[in-house]
Amino acid sequence: MLPLVSFLPLVNAQHAVCAILPQTSTEDGAQVLKLCLHLQASGSLAKLQAIRLCLPMHTLSLQDFPVSLIEDSNFIFSVPRSRLQDDSAALQVFERQLQDFALRSYAANATRTLENPKRLVSDELFSGRSQAAKLSAVNQLPVTPTWLTMASNLPDMTHFYLARERGFDLFSGDFAFDAKQGVHSRDLRTQTLLLQLLKLVARDAETKELELVFKQDANLSFMLLKMVRTAAFARAVKVASYTQAISMLGRRQLQRWLQMLLYAGAETAGVAHHPLMLRAAFRAAMMEGLMKKLEQDCQQQDGAFMVGMFSLLDLLFAMPMQEIIPSLNLPESLEQALLNRSGLMGACLNLVEQADRIHNRADLDVENLLNQAQCSSEDYYRLLMQAYAWVAQLGQI
Repeated sequence: MLPLVSFLPLVNAQHAVCAILPQTSTEDGAQVLKLCLHLQASGSLAKLQAIRLCLPMHTLSLQDFPVSLIEDSNFIFSVPRSRLQDDSAALQVFERQLQDFALRSYAANATRTLENPKRLVSDELFSGRSQAAKLSAVNQLPVTPTWLTMASNLPDMTHFYLARERGFDLFSGDFAFDAKQGVHSRDLRTQTLLLQLLKLVARDAETKELELVFKQDANLSFMLLKMVRTAAFARAVKVASYTQAISMLGRRQLQRWLQMLLYAGAETAGVAHHPLMLRAAFRAAMMEGLMKKLEQDCQQQDGAFMVGMFSLLDLLFAMPMQEIIPSLNLPESLEQALLNRSGLMGACLNLVEQADRIHNRADLDVENLLNQAQCSSEDYYRLLMQAYAWVAQLGQI
């Protein structure tokens, strides 16, 4: 059986997901290597597009990596900063080896989010909320043609902003779930209109009713037209009215787009994506994939997508879920999944919530979560990679 681990997103300064990192302990090197070889052989990594898999080098020796992984530009390698001093000579050999392969592979593929041949990451691990002083003291980041720098285990947005100021390239941790970053007062009107639009779409309201709401907010109107223009079929079409835009987008796509806008429309301190947006998108895509794997109908799949997307609204609005969900008039099964984690969707959400988070694995019965969600370990990783592939597509919009 494959080892069961979560995959943490590594984001850049704009909160776009650049890579994913298996959550491991220093004793798990051989098991993680086995998992990476499985993902490579299954073809899952090719679907990640702009996202790469970051393989941690806690205890693995350089000889442990097969040539197939070193040659595969889907992988980058994370090295604890302490090893840069302890094993510098061997790492320099590995660095040259990677650079040779990277220069060759990137000549044929220059479309990745990390638009350079850097495949080695210096990992500065921070532990706990008392590390601001340590982070502030960082003043010697390795700057070479083949190295990126990563700040790991950042617990909140304060630490994220500090790490960004210190010049790190990549960031990981639970900072996206920092409740203090909820919507600001000037976002509330737009958020209220978005919730109103979601209710109208849910009850299949007339297009004219939707149009009246869009007309109340110039920014919403602009984003509607922008979304329509990004659709491949609409690039050569002139959009002359709200009715035409809504018709071209379609109700199903409109509903999903509105769910995304709940996060994208929030205040984000000058970054391209709200920190919660792509995390919610990951949950939504994986929830939908689980329902599809269980051969549930289209309505159930759409409902699962909505459950995943709405599962972070308490953090977005900085208020209890019990005060948010009843106002949305969701079907009972969706409401219970969100409020009580009950039913099949609740079991699936329990699993999905652990798939991209830092957690104490000693206290987590992952096998039980898989059984409750009727999911095998192979399906878990296949759906996890598919969800991150969809996140990669969103990061390019």
